[in-house]
Amino acid sequence: MARPRVYGESTRRELIDAAGALLAERGPAALSVRAVAEAVGATTSAIYALFGSKAELVRGMYVAGFAALDDHLAAVPVTDDPWRDVLELGLAYRASALAEPHLYRVMFDRPVVEFVPDADDAALALGTLAHLERATARIEATLGLPRGLDLATATRALWARAHGLATLELAGGLGDGGEALWRAVLLADQHGWRSRGASDPVSPRG
Repeated sequence: MARPRVYGESTRRELIDAAGALLAERGPAALSVRAVAEAVGATTSAIYALFGSKAELVRGMYVAGFAALDDHLAAVPVTDDPWRDVLELGLAYRASALAEPHLYRVMFDRPVVEFVPDADDAALALGTLAHLERATARIEATLGLPRGLDLATATRALWARAHGLATLELAGGLGDGGEALWRAVLLADQHGWRSRGASDPVSPRG
């Protein structure tokens, strides 16, 4: 009797990327185990061996997306200017969304009904906010937050702005604005925070 084929990490990633491409190009209805396998020249056994089911394949996409986001945010240096760090974290968020657009929808839009994030998935997603929360905590400790905002609310407010910009950009809603528009919006937020009692923001370039 032939031994079952063993599939490696490269096949796992190929399947995740193929599933993301199918979802982006043809919608949730096209995302079947067979279609994903055929897209990489494999059989359905590859998906069942590596993931177990269609729902777990989508969970793999979800996890891969947040892992990539965490890598981008972790690469932002910590400086002696927490406002600058917040700005750079926002731009790193943009870079991650643009690099993995096929996963971004799975991370936030829940387009595939078979996959519902569980408590571990939610914890993974929230864990990526730790980088932003640490920078925001440094603002709170050394410069002060806007009046009426606690650390958790301030962190989520900053994340919400970046998420909104990323969603618009991926949908083509920002036109040719690109990074320059992101900088303008994020810095405008910083000026708004200052008017409510926070410290001076950083300049656009430095």
